[in-house]
Amino acid sequence: SQPTSWFTIGGGGTKNNADLLIVEIEKRVDHLKSGNPTRRDLRILHRASQRIAASADVFEACTVAAEEVQKLTGHDRVMINQFDREWHGCIQVEVCSPGLSQQYLGLHFPASDIPPQARQLYKLNPFRMISTVNYTPSPIIPLMNPLTNDPLDLTFSSFRSVSPVHVQYLRNIGVESSMSISIVFNDVFQQQKKLWGLVVCHGQSPLFLAHDTRESCQLLGQLLSSRIESLLYSQTEERRTAMKSVVHELSSVNAPPSFDSSFPH
Repeated sequence: SQPTSWFTIGGGGTKNNADLLIVEIEKRVDHLKSGNPTRRDLRILHRASQRIAASADVFEACTVAAEEVQKLTGHDRVMINQFDREWHGCIQVEVCSPGLSQQYLGLHFPASDIPPQARQLYKLNPFRMISTVNYTPSPIIPLMNPLTNDPLDLTFSSFRSVSPVHVQYLRNIGVESSMSISIVFNDVFQQQKKLWGLVVCHGQSPLFLAHDTRESCQLLGQLLSSRIESLLYSQTEERRTAMKSVVHELSSVNAPPSFDSSFPH
């Protein structure tokens, strides 16, 4: 797992896992120099919720969310990656800090970049943070749980270690820290949870976010997910209504002439 160096019990929360209670202990972040972070986050969330709710389309909602996530976290680059039906990704929105230029907007990425098992994890655990790609993984001791004889399931852990392949990928593109928020909502037509896309954040320097800020980011992700779900549903209903209207008009045009009983035989 990713290592921690100080001790705020309860900061990482607890999880039920095969009748086990898992307690995550994380470093306490000193906010004395930056004022009250909770109050600041609440102001940003309040503004973000209003802007997202007022968004006219999916692109506007995503743009607003990317802007507000950047204000919450301070990442240098925030992007919205949307999946298509084959799970290929496309960067639809990119927001950058002053002095940086857009590098990924409009780029497409193959489905193999995020394999099925990773996508499933994104659906189950919607938040992922790497405070620095140069961390040294901490081993799990013991490796096998003596009560279950199975490896510890870290699906819902905030500090689950990262694939070395992904870490090397981030290093290759000059990223020191990263964060992702899943855009997930219920697909009313398929009757299941849908992973629509990801809010992807990159930083050029190490960045550790306090627990409260991470919770604010997750809430903002839920607001965006709900808004996209609502907008897509409205678009689908509008298309259905328009299609029904077209079918009705075509039926009227192609209908056989009515029989006039008054016409003499």
